[in-house]
Amino acid sequence: MNKIFRPFIKLWNWIKETAWIQPLLIVGIVFGIIFSISPIVKACSAEDTEKEYTFYADREKSLENIFTDIADCDAANLLTDIYNAGTALTDKGYDSQDTKDAIAKLPAEKFFLMFYSKECEACKNSSEAFEYLVENWGEGYFKTNKNDSTVAQEKFEMYTINTLQEVKNEDDKDEVAFPELLETVPEFFEDAGSTVKSSPYYINGKLDKTNLTNFSDANQDAFPVPSLLLIDFSSADARGYQQLVFSISGKNGGSGAADKAMTLMDCWNGAEDFGFKK
Repeated sequence: MNKIFRPFIKLWNWIKETAWIQPLLIVGIVFGIIFSISPIVKACSAEDTEKEYTFYADREKSLENIFTDIADCDAANLLTDIYNAGTALTDKGYDSQDTKDAIAKLPAEKFFLMFYSKECEACKNSSEAFEYLVENWGEGYFKTNKNDSTVAQEKFEMYTINTLQEVKNEDDKDEVAFPELLETVPEFFEDAGSTVKSSPYYINGKLDKTNLTNFSDANQDAFPVPSLLLIDFSSADARGYQQLVFSISGKNGGSGAADKAMTLMDCWNGAEDFGFKK
């Protein structure tokens, strides 16, 4: 054991006995600490950012396979199924078997669908509102069908699509896949943009028309994020593309998670700005 530590002991004694080496060691240690601060801060910031997007990532419909096997792309299939259900609803009516079959292919009859990215500050700032909404779902203000105690509370459902997700292309190289989705199912965005013009939120003058145009046109250069759609095929009164929101503001001018969650609840329930004014 002594043989193993002997070189280190000699080195330590040499450092102690050599006056000029000690200041150099101190300077080296100081600079080492300084240069290590930035990577540590960046690593911590990246970890915090990932946490802020966990809510969205856990509900994500992947763009994998969109370049190589479109039939096996979850995101493209979801948008296609929503479009087909909306078309059936318009052409055949809610009670037709074709409409019922199309709705049955959806993951739920009513759900939020959000297009987001990790470079979207508004997406990050809204994540706590969604978390608050889920945590308080069915309680107090956050009850669905709250004016009818005989109706069962609806289940919260939400799915997301990451506009910056990279997947393997035909050349087996990573490529941002969302532009390919816009080109693959442009009819989804056109139909949704057209339908929400009959929504209360649009009629009440709350929906930004520039963002709506860019959404409807599936504009690759200016697609708005976040884009939050409420998809609803749960009743004969539903329109499929029920509501579209580009900015989640807090209720009554508030800015906290609870205030924004109340706005999301209004959207789900078709209340306040999301309902027709009397």
